[in-house]
Amino acid sequence: MREFQRDFRGTEKYNSWYADFYGTGLPSGAAKAAIAEKAANMTPEEKRERYNKYARKWRESNRNIFNAKAARRRAAVRDAIPPWLSDEHHAQIAEIYAEAQRLSEATGTPHEVDHICPLVNDNICGLHVPWNLSVLPMEDNRSKSNNFETDERTSHEASKASEI
Repeated sequence: MREFQRDFRGTEKYNSWYADFYGTGLPSGAAKAAIAEKAANMTPEEKRERYNKYARKWRESNRNIFNAKAARRRAAVRDAIPPWLSDEHHAQIAEIYAEAQRLSEATGTPHEVDHICPLVNDNICGLHVPWNLSVLPMEDNRSKSNNFETDERTSHEASKASEI
């Protein structure tokens, strides 16, 4: 990833993104240090607002990409809810989402509902059912993304690594 980042920096696309995100052209010297200091002193709320502002701008200028992703996610969730799910199961799902909200408010750390087996993955697709849901801090859930590792895959990777 770092190699990609190194190659990406200095391109016109990067310069355009930087100007949009920071509201300025590429700085140098003291100006760069001042921007870094300002960013380091920002509160999490200020950083979140800055990111949200940039994300809104991106969504507006890339509406087609955003709509396609949103439609794909809605379809995945719709297909992942089995028709045999009972009212009790739906109530359990609602309780799990309520628990995530309660934990967020109690701890001050945002929590999200995670699909243990992801809804969309190259190797496996899970269901939107109570036993496939867990509450995780937002940071952990986002870093997990849609990855799913099984014991078989881990042992297979370990055996391949030992062959090298």
